[in-house]
Parts: sequence; structure tokens; C-alpha cells
Amino acid sequence: MFSEKLKDNFLGKSVLNSLESNICLLDEKGNIEFANASWFNFAKDNNAEIGKISEGCNYLEVCDNARGDDKELAEQAAAGIRSVIAGKEDKFELEYPCHSPSVERWFLVRVTPYQDLENTSMRKVVVFHEDITKIKQEESLLNSTIEALEHPFYLIDINNYQVLKANTASGMKKDKKTTCYSLTHNRSKPCSGEEHPCPMEIIKCTKQSITVDHLHYDEEGNTKNVEVHAYPIFNDKGELIQIIEYCLDITERKQAEKKFQETYKKIEIKQRQIDQELEKAKKIHERTLLGDFSKAGSLEDILLEAHYCPAKQIGGDFYNFIRRENKLIIYLSDVTGHGLEAALISTFVKETIENYADLETGELTPEKILTHVYKHYSNNDFPEDYFVCLCIAVLDLDTYELSYSTVGMQYPLFLKLANGSCINLQSEGPPISSVIGLELMDFRADSVTLIPGSIVLFYTDGIAEQMNEDNRPYEKRLKNTFYSQQSKFPPKLIKQVINTDFVDFNGSLQGDDDITYVILQINPPERKQYY
Repeated sequence: MFSEKLKDNFLGKSVLNSLESNICLLDEKGNIEFANASWFNFAKDNNAEIGKISEGCNYLEVCDNARGDDKELAEQAAAGIRSVIAGKEDKFELEYPCHSPSVERWFLVRVTPYQDLENTSMRKVVVFHEDITKIKQEESLLNSTIEALEHPFYLIDINNYQVLKANTASGMKKDKKTTCYSLTHNRSKPCSGEEHPCPMEIIKCTKQSITVDHLHYDEEGNTKNVEVHAYPIFNDKGELIQIIEYCLDITERKQAEKKFQETYKKIEIKQRQIDQELEKAKKIHERTLLGDFSKAGSLEDILLEAHYCPAKQIGGDFYNFIRRENKLIIYLSDVTGHGLEAALISTFVKETIENYADLETGELTPEKILTHVYKHYSNNDFPEDYFVCLCIAVLDLDTYELSYSTVGMQYPLFLKLANGSCINLQSEGPPISSVIGLELMDFRADSVTLIPGSIVLFYTDGIAEQMNEDNRPYEKRLKNTFYSQQSKFPPKLIKQVINTDFVDFNGSLQGDDDITYVILQINPPERKQYY
């Protein structure tokens, strides 16, 4: 029998009886020397024959005599216990079902050596029966969840790359031992390189979950693109032991991406061709529409400077000059829009004005020019949603009298006289359009006589209406910047000052609308010191 002293040596009877696990001590022949309270309580609750599992009974004989469905497991248990008693194994573990008519249960039997302090020559073992029903139920739920996944799932040993668990979607046959690189890539060694970055090796270094793209191969050599989501699993000591891989088939997405890239390249090529054509059109636009100072003739007492920056490659703004005997015509046009249609209408306006200046034998005045443009515009089938804003100024080169008229220009011209006086030259009228009748138009001109040193700024609304980050227009700042310039400053310098200030205001010279302005100066006596 199991002596009280031996019981005390076995960690104390009271301690063993307080444990929920079913525990017994076997001698080297398999006889039960001691069993704790849980051992007997479980036997009573399950109508077991107490005499077969009490102290003094041979546990191995009970296993050997098992019959029916339990026979195979009982034989494995007996063999494992004998192996530990014989010193062939350090421990033995076996999971087994132990169902009752109403409840399904699972247990884990664990066998470990016990050193008898009274008789060191004898090899005894401790047998633990631990209820793992909850663990098995959770494992069953997890397995069901994994199996229900429509994408491949793997549980992989971090040390040897063995696939410990896989669902049906993975294509892995049950009870077949294989490695992850063999199963998913049909390779004989672990993946490496940029084409097949190994999640295992990456997680070993980072200890963090990752997502990588893989190219999976099957045994027939077929391929598919897979997005691998890999997660590390650690044991109680914080050691990395396994990883979980969840794989999404992204073959269709990759094919779509490839098709998109191919289409995008075609679009890029087409866009470059369009840009080249637009660049050619831009150069033609600039050569055709923008004023050439040489056309104004040799004017010793007149200085001209201009700036043009379209919102797009081709704009709806332009400026130009025409010299007819002792008259210099300066005009700016702003057509609705910024594309090819606006450029075509601008070309029409320019040709109409120049043809009139060439054919008109009488006096050239802003009223006559605007009236002629309006009539020819109305005779053409232009879209109703297009408008033409024009500023026409005629300078008498003998008297320096400047006649001017504007249609659709809501901002005044700026004039600074040589004596420092600043004057806004206001002239308002509706824009030229196919929907506005002649009776509503106002082409009347005003005039002002300039003196040497006087400077005039003609501009379209693109620069005045440009908003900055504070949602403030540039109009007031343009006015202050222009009027702050000295009359002795040449137009080139004034243009540089305005552009520098506009970049400070806007961030760049390009605006949301076409930006066009012309600076006219009656030559001051101090001009030569700047050239």
C-alpha cells in the first residue's frame, strides 16, 4: 500500500486532492500506488468499476484488457506508459475521447517519470488525465471556421516549414505531410528573392504580420497571383513558433492591373502626341495672334511691353498692335474659354480688325472698329455661349491723344501721368455675342491726352480676378503695384515688378484664366539711362 510518508513525498496528499486533473502514481509494474480525489470522483460520476482503478490495481492490465472502440487507444496508452517506465521516453502524451451518453468529452493523458526517494532503483510514473473538452471544442470551432474559408489557409511550423494545418481550399490532401514551399510553389527549397519573398523569413526578422504578393504554382505548372497575409504565433515564453498564412487569389486583379498599365501607356503615348500637337498649335497661336512690336513701326517716343500666359496650352486671350500712318491701334481680346474653340474665335477677331484697318480709308476710331467686329461676328454662326470682350485704343502719334473703348471689360484701364496723378479710365459696355442685339451695345469712346512719362496699363480680367489662398482677388494689389511705379521706369522694369508681385501673390505666373496685359509709355526724358 502507499505509505503516508510516500504520500507526503508525492507533493502532499492535500495538494494533489485539490487539483482538478485526475492523477495517479504507478509503480514499475503498472500498479496504482496512489490516486487523488478527482480520480475517484470522475470514476463515480461515470459509473466506472472502482475496484479496477483503485490503489493496488494494475493500470496496465486494465489497458491491455480493453475491448471494442477503446482497444486501440488503450493499447497506445499502455505502450506509452511502459516506454516511460523503461526509460525509453522522457514523457508520453495521448489525446483520447471519453464521451458519455449525454456529453462529448476529450482528455489528454500525460505520463512523466517519478523518482521514489525511498527506493531510488525503482522507476515509477505519474499519470495525469486532464479534461481538454473546452480546448477541443474551441479547436473544432476554429477548424470549422477555417474550413469554411473560401481562400487557402495554412498553419506552418516556423522551424521546418511543415504545414501543420490547411483547409480544403488550399488543395492540400488530408494526412499528407508537406512544406509550404512545396505545396504553394512546387519548389524543393524555401522561397527567396523579389519574385517570391518568403513571409516566414520576413516574420522571423520583424516578428510582425505582413502582406506580400506571391506567384503560386501547382503540380501542372499553372500559376496564379496570390496576396499572402501572414501572422506570427508565439508560445507562452514569447518565442515565435508558427505562422498563419491566409491567401487571396488576386489573379484577376493583377490581370486587370496589367491591362490598365498597358492602356495607360497607350494613353500616355497618345497624350504626348496631343501635347506635341498642342505645343505646335500654341506656337502658331502666339505667332498669329500675339502682337509683334515691330508692327508698331519705329516709334522713338513710344515704349511698349506686353505679357501673356494662357491658363492652358492655348488660350482665348490675345493682344496686338497696328500702325496706320500717324495712328497706333492697341487692342486686347478675351474670348470665353481657353481651348481650341476660343483660339479660333480669337483668330477671327484679329483678322476682322486687321482687315478693317487695311481697307478703311477714313479715320480709324475705337467706335468704328468695334461696330465692324460686332457686325461680322453676328453674321457668323458662332455658339451662343461664347462672348468676346475687347479693348480698342487708338493713339494719335502727333498729339498723344488716346481714344479708347471697351466691351465686356468690367475693369478700368490704369493711367499714371508724369506728374504722379493716377486715373482709372472707365469704359463699360456688354460683350460682343450672338445673343446681344446691336441696340444694347455701347461702343462710345472716351479720350485722354498723354504727356511724356505717362504710363497706361491695358489688361484682361484674368490677372485681376485671380484668387490667392485667402480667396482674395489680385485686382486691388495690381492697381497699387502699378501706381507705385515711377514715371521714369521703363515698361520692361514695370512688367518685371508686376510679375514678381503676382508670383508672390499667386505662387506662379500661371492663373486659372488667361493672363494678358500691355504697358504703353510715352517716352520720358530719363529713358536713356535704362538702356
